[in-house]
Amino acid sequence: ERAHGMHRNGTLPNPYLSEKTKQMWYDAGKTVNWPEIRNENGQDESLDFSEEKAKLPESVTTELSQMWRCNSALRNYTGTKRLSGDISYQIIEDMLDMVIQRRFLPLNNTDKARYDQIVEDANERGIDPFYAVYKNLFADKDRLRPYWNKARKWLYDYSILLWESQNELWLAEGKRAPASGVIHKPRKASVVKLLKKEVPGTVYLNNGGYYWTVSGKMKPRPLVDPRSKPKIPGSFILDGGRYYWWIPRWVKRQRLVPRGEKFSTKDKATAVKIAWRLWNHIEKANPVLAEKIRNHTRINGTATKDKELAVRIAARMWMQVQKREPELAARILTDNRPKARDHWYGQITVNSKRRFIGSFKTRAEAQAAYVREFVKAFGYPAGYNVQCLPKIDKVWPTWSEEKIRLTLMNERPKLPIVCQSNKTEYLKPIIKKMQKIDWLVENCILVFDDGSPLASQEIAVQSRGEKWYAEIKKQNKRPIIQGSASIDKDTGRIRITVYNQGFREHRVLTEEIYHIIYEIIRCANPKTFESIKKWYFKQLKQELDPTLHIHEAFVDIMLQEDEFSGSTDLPRTVVEYTKRIFSAKSRVPDSVMAMIKNG
Repeated sequence: ERAHGMHRNGTLPNPYLSEKTKQMWYDAGKTVNWPEIRNENGQDESLDFSEEKAKLPESVTTELSQMWRCNSALRNYTGTKRLSGDISYQIIEDMLDMVIQRRFLPLNNTDKARYDQIVEDANERGIDPFYAVYKNLFADKDRLRPYWNKARKWLYDYSILLWESQNELWLAEGKRAPASGVIHKPRKASVVKLLKKEVPGTVYLNNGGYYWTVSGKMKPRPLVDPRSKPKIPGSFILDGGRYYWWIPRWVKRQRLVPRGEKFSTKDKATAVKIAWRLWNHIEKANPVLAEKIRNHTRINGTATKDKELAVRIAARMWMQVQKREPELAARILTDNRPKARDHWYGQITVNSKRRFIGSFKTRAEAQAAYVREFVKAFGYPAGYNVQCLPKIDKVWPTWSEEKIRLTLMNERPKLPIVCQSNKTEYLKPIIKKMQKIDWLVENCILVFDDGSPLASQEIAVQSRGEKWYAEIKKQNKRPIIQGSASIDKDTGRIRITVYNQGFREHRVLTEEIYHIIYEIIRCANPKTFESIKKWYFKQLKQELDPTLHIHEAFVDIMLQEDEFSGSTDLPRTVVEYTKRIFSAKSRVPDSVMAMIKNG
């Protein structure tokens, strides 16, 4: 926190507070907005901040430890996922600062002194401290790598401890049942009977034709339409207007010459008769060849493409099997399937891939197998939520990633902003304007606090006047602090704090800036300040609440000027001078800012 400017409120109370309020400020130990502390029964717990204790109560320390940079994303964060933006990098940077500050001093005394000086100078100039250390501490930038890796390892080890403790607590409290990794597959409610279908087995389509098979008992048989059977095996070739016949692979090309002629015929019918005569001759002269031709060619026809016809052909073939092959028919009708029973399947998911463990007869066997596999794969008892198991490279940025981030960082001093988040998007336009104003960049720090502190009666009256407070009390409303400005003890900057209630109010942040501008006018331009006092006393004579201080009245009238330009009675010279200070062209002397910071 020292390295990044997470800061306590100033060393002195606002000089315009009443003496009673100032004393309350001192009695509270120079701090405001303590978190609410409750005991086990949910009742408010009284806190003793006496100096004799010299330390905060344990309950306060616990609450503050959950509010690092006041970022709501870090409440109850256990390091199981990488946070968005620069937060993960900043956590490691702060942990690295702890590594360097340890007693064994990883840096020698000279480097340690240089490190402290670089951090202090960077905080004063508004430069990111770790960026300044990276640029100026060592010529070899990778000398910071071992400290970065050590900080990552510390954070990772701690996140593992948190994860293990959380899982143990879940299991002990019964909030998370141990995962079983078991799936129950009940047996089908079908009665085992002999096949009653007309045709046992399966009629299926393959390559455009239907086939019939009985799995494990009979090879596939084509369901041939008799009409597809060719009159004669082989093919006819028309070459030069004359017909030839051949059977690919088995019979070479044959001339179809009619009796009494020298050349092949040109008539298809004559060619068929001659080819039939040649085929009969082959069957008589070479029956072995004829049998091979029958077995290896489509001489018997091709499988039908008609499903209804295929079923009728299969029925006819089944009748033929029963008559001609009784042993095969008996084997087909025998049911060798095991009796149906329940199955318990074990499976486990590792690295987003599901792996089958096995099939078991009982649930207990399947669960025992799952537990063994879980412990073997992850090294933790079954039931741990391994889906959110921290992984160091996925959660904590590497040194290479940090170097890329630092390379892209702008070296120019900038307005330090702590805890900026999506909730503060509405204030982006005014923040961009502030970042262009040199005196704000050089002398201020902007902090967004997710709390909603209550304002005491004294502070409420000081800020808005007694009439306003009486009206609030009449409506039974509680005054909430939306913003504040004070001197930051750690950096010496003016700390502008915007609380949760002011995250969507432009006027809250603008009001705190006008408070600072009022002090600039008071210190730097006595003539303009005199005009403000004359206007204030004039307002008191009319209708202004006398309990409203001059600086609050000035800020309120300037907010009206922003909303309704030129419609107030504040002197134009004062308005123009104020707006000129609150612009990118302004330049406030360092001596003036030093006077403001010193009170």
